Amino acid sequence: MTGNIAYEFLRRHFILVPVHPLIWITAGLIAGVAAYHTDTRWLLFAAVLAGMGVGALCVGRYLFFSSVVPVLCVAGGLLLGWLRAGSQEWLYARACAAVSGSSCLQATIIDRTPASHRFMKECLTISDLSVRCDEQRQFCFARGRVQIYAARLPKVRIGDTIQLDDIKIKPPKKNGFGTYLMRNGVVGTLFAPRPDITIIHRPVWLIWRSIWEKRDAMLRQMKEELSPQSFALYAALFLGNRAVCRAELDRLTPAFQQWGIMHYLARSGLHLVIFAAVWTFLFRFLPIPLLLKQLALVLLAIVYALLSWTSLSFMRAFAVFLIYQACGMLRVPFHFLYSLTLVCFLVVLINPVQVLFLDFQLSFALTFALGWFNLLRRSERLS
Repeated sequence: MTGNIAYEFLRRHFILVPVHPLIWITAGLIAGVAAYHTDTRWLLFAAVLAGMGVGALCVGRYLFFSSVVPVLCVAGGLLLGWLRAGSQEWLYARACAAVSGSSCLQATIIDRTPASHRFMKECLTISDLSVRCDEQRQFCFARGRVQIYAARLPKVRIGDTIQLDDIKIKPPKKNGFGTYLMRNGVVGTLFAPRPDITIIHRPVWLIWRSIWEKRDAMLRQMKEELSPQSFALYAALFLGNRAVCRAELDRLTPAFQQWGIMHYLARSGLHLVIFAAVWTFLFRFLPIPLLLKQLALVLLAIVYALLSWTSLSFMRAFAVFLIYQACGMLRVPFHFLYSLTLVCFLVVLINPVQVLFLDFQLSFALTFALGWFNLLRRSERLS
């Protein structure tokens, strides 16, 4: 009786939805990364041994192909996730060791943001690091980024190549915040009220600097023209920047919590869908070919992403949106679960430590569950 109930549950909720091998590989990849960081080596060895055993049995004809593929895919994903997480941690440790204790640093400015610190009001992010210690004469290249917290920064611009002398970079600690820094590629931090920065080179024109300055000017203009509450909602919902209006958002938070719509303050796929739906509706009034409408929509979405502050949930929705538009232009069938799995696979493969953070887990797990139940209901309706 219990076996029939379990079979009926699996048949109704899982068997009706076809599972692509990439889903099994991605599940194994996530489990391998989690096993590495939680130090559960037995899970990796058990999966590899199970995969080898199933592979050996495949020589005979005792198992069906549909039963073999998931086990092999999960085992391969586990091994790949374990190796990728280990390589990321090893490369990050080498980069931290290269910049820690350096006395001279040359780098390129890539971002400048306000800092939520009591004394240090600005944060400067630099990359393309070249470090030199006291006992060295030549600069050595180092991967990663360094964040400089300062009370007041000199007149520097995005894309400037700068040099800092007589500094001591603080390496990240091996704790939760250190893991967060590894996720963002930050290999060191420097706290200096007024850092001694020398500009070595400033490009005449740089596309990323133009985009950054346009985005900053747009934000400042809206802050002058809108009321504090309207500006806070505009910056958080439309631009995805909560740092410039944190105090005002804290005052609005109780009202959103009371109505159970707190998640609306975090820009995600819903806001991108609304953006695309509005432009799709407006394009209906233009007598142009469908392909040009799709290209224009993709171009507008790219401009919107460049002129706003991105997050993991927004990039997940943006990547799925690009796959959907590409399938439409190429006249290829689009499958939401497979596209979401592909995006998840690439995110974990590029930055495995993302698996440990709640925004990744909620963004992909909840979206996958919603897509799964939607496909299940559709398949049941057709059957």
